[in-house]
Amino acid sequence: MAASLLLILAVGAAPATPTELYRSVCMDGGASLDGGSVVTRKFAELPTGARAAYGRIQLRSLFGGKAVAATAVPKKVYQVSGIGETYLIVPDRSGDSVRANNATCAVLTKGDHLLEARDVMLGKLSSAAFAPPPGQVALPYFDVELGGYRLVGAEAEGWTVMSSTPLSVTSGAQHQ
Repeated sequence: MAASLLLILAVGAAPATPTELYRSVCMDGGASLDGGSVVTRKFAELPTGARAAYGRIQLRSLFGGKAVAATAVPKKVYQVSGIGETYLIVPDRSGDSVRANNATCAVLTKGDHLLEARDVMLGKLSSAAFAPPPGQVALPYFDVELGGYRLVGAEAEGWTVMSSTPLSVTSGAQHQ
């Protein structure tokens, strides 16, 4: 995982899928995107389902059941065109970086992309480690500590969410 992230708005080989976007920005530390394909948004402007899905995974993985205020979401939220209905949330280095939401990198995308997300995020751990016991159905969710990060993937409200948060901030997660 990249210690710092860089979003480069330039002509280049842009990620072709939401999972490639996640890998480029949240795992490798940056991506080249055409400035015309990225629009800055406020979290409150995202579709209701996207906000709800992000809130659910953050609520479950970081805050132990306590509500996550919209003001706790990083200010840097981008709508990325050309790869479906997709939003990128990057860590907000201008504020309180101790707050878990400010340190989280995430991609929210409309549709069912969890299996692809699981393979990209967890690699070799993917299939065998998360197969449900015989006779049980897998939940559309995973939450794993790997390489100094908490990696969470989930499907909710018709959206897939992929997020990574440094363990250094998840152990003392704060919220508003």
